[in-house]
Parts: sequence; C-alpha cells; structure tokens
Amino acid sequence: MEKRNLDSYNVMFYRKGKKYFFKYEGNEYEANNININNLNLVLKLPYIIKFYGLSRAQIGRILTSILDENMDFKLYKIKKEGSGVLEYVMHLYEKKNIIDAYMVPTNNAIYGRTNKINPYMLTKINQKNILMEVTKDYFKKNKGEYYFLAKDLTREERQAFDNYNRKIECDYIYNLSNYSEENNHKTKRR
Repeated sequence: MEKRNLDSYNVMFYRKGKKYFFKYEGNEYEANNININNLNLVLKLPYIIKFYGLSRAQIGRILTSILDENMDFKLYKIKKEGSGVLEYVMHLYEKKNIIDAYMVPTNNAIYGRTNKINPYMLTKINQKNILMEVTKDYFKKNKGEYYFLAKDLTREERQAFDNYNRKIECDYIYNLSNYSEENNHKTKRR
C-alpha cells in the first residue's frame, strides 16, 4: 500500500452527543447501518479512515459494519500535544491470500504423479502476485521455481512433497481451465 500522510484520509468518524457520524467528501452522515453499507459500496481499497474522539471500543463497534473477510487493517494512534481528544487513523487494504503450495522437486514429480494436474509458476503482473498454471511442456523448457497447489495433491503426494512445502502470498490464481475463447482473461479468486 502506498504511504500516505496520516493527516490525509477518505472518511472521518466522530461522535456528537450519543450518536456517531461520519464525514465523506464534505458531507455529514449519521453512522447507521444503511449509510455505512452505502459507504462500503463507494469506497475502493485501499483507503484511510480517521476516528476523532472515539475510544477503541467505539471504533470496534463501527468496524463490525465496515470490515469483511477480504480486508485487513492497521490502526495508528495519533498523539497531538495539548489535545486530550483521542484520534486514530486506520489504513484498510485488501487482505493477502496466503496459500499452501509444494515446490516441484524434480521433473519426475511432474510426470510420475497420480493426478493429471499441471504445475504453477509464481509471477508478478501489474504489481499483483499471480500463481499461473503452466503446461508440462512449458515447465520442461523454462527453468524456474514451480509449485503444486496443496488442494490438488493426494495425501500420498503431500507426504512425498512435505520437504518442499511453502506458504505463498498471492493475489490471483490463473487456471488453464478458466480460459475460453469468449473470456480470454477470466481469473479464479482465492
């Protein structure tokens, strides 16, 4: 995620009396479920939220409406001298997918498998980590590190490849089976 000044933010949540509000693009909204759901539809990750005058417990209540399983966040407490007001800034960004994979130990591991599944190579496209399925012919002609996805291995294969087990951060997995003439760049999201 790009570094931003902590004073710059997309949304600010604050409290007036017993009610919570947020300010987005200069407009003030009550922080109820409907308005927060509408806000979630508009905001695109990554973005920054400022919490002004709220405790961590109050922030936690708001976050239950904002966060979903695809998001991750970092919360920073801002200390301004002379001010007794609690101020936090939260960076929200897309959660990275960490998947179990097994390095391909030898050529024999490809051709001697019981499952007829191709290996994957880890590559970077548009600043995204991509696990891309390649054919056995490609694997034979191009040197590099190749992986089997853990979900594609039998129990016996997992045991055989256990020394080559890795956790890999990846944004997308491209499967050859996902390619068609109509939709040439369809991706499968993990």
